[in-house]
Amino acid sequence: MAAKRRQGKLLPIYPSRSEVYRLIAACANDRDAMLVKLLWNTGGRVSEVIQVRVGDITRAGLRMPNLKQHGPAQKHVFLSPDFLVERRAWCAGKPLEDPIVGRLNDGRPMSRVRAWQIVKKAGADLAIRNNQD
Repeated sequence: MAAKRRQGKLLPIYPSRSEVYRLIAACANDRDAMLVKLLWNTGGRVSEVIQVRVGDITRAGLRMPNLKQHGPAQKHVFLSPDFLVERRAWCAGKPLEDPIVGRLNDGRPMSRVRAWQIVKKAGADLAIRNNQD
């Protein structure tokens, strides 16, 4: 159960490592699993993660758009060496301007709404409660 703040608002509940691994395993395909992995490893917002392109991968991590109103336009996110190897293998041979999490079946880039639908569906399949409702 979430702890209460003084104002009566609930503090967020974050998934455990085992819940995230189960969520990744419940994804319908590799693209959806990579979306969840990217969200988990970067701590980025869905709207930031879906904008990351193959060319944004660096030696130590990746450059992500910073959608906060203050600060630089991009932020550098350091990633674990294992996840970097996995990301590079996933992106091998793809054009630098392609989004990392891929495109929809009709060729359009994934939208923020569609990305959330993917995460929520995988979570619902595991009965992981959405703590933002």
